[in-house]
Amino acid sequence: ITLALLRLIKTNDAARRAVKDEVFPPGATEEAFARRASAEMAKGVTEGASRAKNMAPLDAPRGTLRWRLVRLMTWVDSNVKRSACELLWMLCGEDATEFVLRTGFGNAIHFLGIRGCVNMPAGVDG
Repeated sequence: ITLALLRLIKTNDAARRAVKDEVFPPGATEEAFARRASAEMAKGVTEGASRAKNMAPLDAPRGTLRWRLVRLMTWVDSNVKRSACELLWMLCGEDATEFVLRTGFGNAIHFLGIRGCVNMPAGVDG
């Protein structure tokens, strides 16, 4: 299902918007999300380097479609993991900051390393 949705949203902008509206919480408008994201990023600046960096998604209520997709990002089967990551990556407009805020740093870091958005430590392969 994730692969079919991924192909659909890559080719159809209206479908991408519809899937994004379904995956991300209905109360989380882009402006509300931007405010929460700005507040979260400001916390990191004021609290210094000792603060854990958004290890969990900013707002993914348990049992929602996005919560389930985020769980698939750490699935044992690499094909399932990769397709869930790719789907969420496309829904975030291929924006690394939005991807991290919507999925959580711990969930996003490996995928971002594969995409070349962050430098992975020596010996870690994609």
